[in-house]
This record gives sequence, C-alpha cells and structure tokens, in this order.
Amino acid sequence: MLVSAVAACVTLLITQAGSLRESLEYRCLLAADYSVVAHVDNPVLSAEATMVPIGRRCVWLGQDGVNVVGQTGWVPTIVAFALTIFILAMSILPGPRKVRILALSASFICCSIWAIVLYVASK
Repeated sequence: MLVSAVAACVTLLITQAGSLRESLEYRCLLAADYSVVAHVDNPVLSAEATMVPIGRRCVWLGQDGVNVVGQTGWVPTIVAFALTIFILAMSILPGPRKVRILALSASFICCSIWAIVLYVASK
C-alpha cells in the first residue's frame, strides 16, 4: 500500500508535467470539444495551470456565445491526496516500528512531491 501511495504521488507529478509540457493555450486548443466550441480561429479565451486539481483549466468560446470550461486532473489529485493522508496516518498511528518507519519515509516522499507540484503550479 505504501508503494501505491508513492506511485500515486509520482503519477501526480507526471500528470502535471503532461499538462504543462507545451503552451497551455496549445494544449487547450487540442483538447477542445468542437461539438460545443465555436468554430473560430482561436476559440481559447483563457488557459491556466491550476493548483487543485493539479492540471489545467481551459475556457473556450461556445457556439451559442456561452463560455465552455474544462478542467483536467481531478482523478489523480483525489487519489494522491487520499493516499497521502493514509500514509501520514500510518506513520502516526501505533503499530510495528518497521511499518511506521516505512510509512514515514513514504510520507516524506509524497509530501516532497506535493511541495514540488504546488510550487510549479503557482508559477
């Protein structure tokens, strides 16, 4: 379980890198659902990196003039957050010393990854 918690946090970092690896506007342009987005040269009104959930938020001009909003990253963020809370609890709760030391190590790794992800998202 500890390995899967660390893997979820690493997946969070990979998800963020995938969301931000190119121009945000370009990524939003590729992700547009053209059944509801206006057919104009650049339907992207805004594109930004988000902290929670880790990913990107895109706003497109809709065909009927109403803005269409899309957000990525909910699933990896929720899973990583839940597993981080789980391993933090395992490192605090009484139990075998070996399990607590492993949980504390995994907690440190996950919290470090969260710090990196949140720092990058804030820029």
